[in-house]
Amino acid sequence: VVYIYHNTIDHLGHADEMAVLPGCDRAVTEIKNLIKMITNEWNGVHVLVTADHGFLSTYSPLLEDEKLDRLEEDERDVEYGRRYMILKEGTDPDYMMPVRFLSGHTGMEAFATHGTVCLKMRGAGMKFVHGGISLQELVVPLLDYHFLRNQSKEYQDNRYKYDTLPVTLDLLSPPKKISNMIFTLNFYQKEAVGGNRRAAVYTLYFTDSTGELVSDGHHVTADRKSSNIQERRFERIPFNLKSQKYDGKETYYLVIQDEEGKARRIPFTIDIPFAMDDFDFFA
Repeated sequence: VVYIYHNTIDHLGHADEMAVLPGCDRAVTEIKNLIKMITNEWNGVHVLVTADHGFLSTYSPLLEDEKLDRLEEDERDVEYGRRYMILKEGTDPDYMMPVRFLSGHTGMEAFATHGTVCLKMRGAGMKFVHGGISLQELVVPLLDYHFLRNQSKEYQDNRYKYDTLPVTLDLLSPPKKISNMIFTLNFYQKEAVGGNRRAAVYTLYFTDSTGELVSDGHHVTADRKSSNIQERRFERIPFNLKSQKYDGKETYYLVIQDEEGKARRIPFTIDIPFAMDDFDFFA
């Protein structure tokens, strides 16, 4: 068992409150790197990531009505922080919220502040607080991460779920025939970027049956994140055919090629009434 205590956020909260929120992004990166180290260098396969508590943090100073003075009757306190008080039994401050503390007779009672209200205390620390009963402070994450090696049967059977794949670009309502030297086509991105789907750049062009290029080419960056397929359309992509003869009985292909050179070919018929003759004059 490998135990790692990561205290970047808590340390910043008590040292430099304004650095807490940016520090959260840094902490996520550091924890991801630790997981990579555990799985790649120490051969770990099961990692649990959790926290001891959550917190409230803000860039803005608290308003005066969000700060609470302790009354003299609270001198019977056993312990208190900015978001809670533990008092000796029999004390009931009406400006605090009673919470269940320990089962049985302990001689103590616990109270928490309402909302985002904090108790006034000496020193800094009003923008980063914890110890209350808000969801942000009480509900903590549990990330249960299982690392699958490429050789494992589960990975091989379900690799389409785990591998990060490029989104797919496809033709929208393909026409049967091209009858103009200059024309446009509509495309759409099948999957939204996110999860195990990443953005991709595709190159589009036409060839004849031998693979000879017969049009100009275009690059389409498929990076749409919307779940609405209408917002993942790429409309009126223009193409220009080369000035040459086209046989209406031959098959030509629209090529959709990804960044790795993998290509899909979609068959087309090119039938242009005024094709070029052998002397490059229109017949």
